[in-house]
Amino acid sequence: MTATLEITFVLPERVHLRLLNPDGYTITRIMRADANGTRTVRTLTGLLPSAAAVLDVDDFEYALAGTEVVYTAYRDTDAVAATVTMPTGVTPHVVILAAPLYPSDGVVLADGSLDPAAITFAITWDSTRTGRTTLHDILGRPDPIAVLRAAALQAGTITLICPDYATVKDLGAHLSNPRVFMLRQADVPGLDMYFVVTGLNPSNLDTAPHWQLLVNFAEVAWPNGGYVPVAVWTYADLASSYPDYNAVASQFVDYLAVLEHRPTP
Repeated sequence: MTATLEITFVLPERVHLRLLNPDGYTITRIMRADANGTRTVRTLTGLLPSAAAVLDVDDFEYALAGTEVVYTAYRDTDAVAATVTMPTGVTPHVVILAAPLYPSDGVVLADGSLDPAAITFAITWDSTRTGRTTLHDILGRPDPIAVLRAAALQAGTITLICPDYATVKDLGAHLSNPRVFMLRQADVPGLDMYFVVTGLNPSNLDTAPHWQLLVNFAEVAWPNGGYVPVAVWTYADLASSYPDYNAVASQFVDYLAVLEHRPTP
């Protein structure tokens, strides 16, 4: 294999992959294997297939929990073009409500900090899977006839504890958007899921000024399609925040970091 697959940076929200393809292989897909299973890495619509010498891909859905994530790029012949592995689970207590088809709509609920002053959300969870098998009683026999059906996916409630009413209101408005969301969290391998919101119930708590938001959800299958590009900031934003090139160079490692507004911590 002369193609190489690199991980240029890792954030809880996403992984940035760069495929170097000097031989001009036609790359048809990139697969991800992690604690959530094996899936195609979602890309911008029309990005693949491609024989470009350099391909940049963002993955907004990788598992934060588990031991590792393996990315594999495939050619049009189904041969492996390149692969790369990265460890996960290095930042516990991260919780994200991602929006796979609209990554800009993702929300970081918990950033991994254990500082009580910095924790603004705590989560409780309960769910059920409704059985769809039906039983038919038959006259003259004690046992019913069972028509076997697979159980439904999960449905239940995620409870979000918020610091104040303004936070509950903003989060409720966000979750009211017509989106398929994805629960991504760093503590329980395999708990991640895709879901839609079926109800929102804000209420105040005795421990004022905290409020809670009950999010009723129904699990859904992996949503098909590419994603809408992530909104980036403008040159006007850059000029208003950084007075000269030296200030920019001291805060950003490269032009991609500038484009995506990722200053050095």
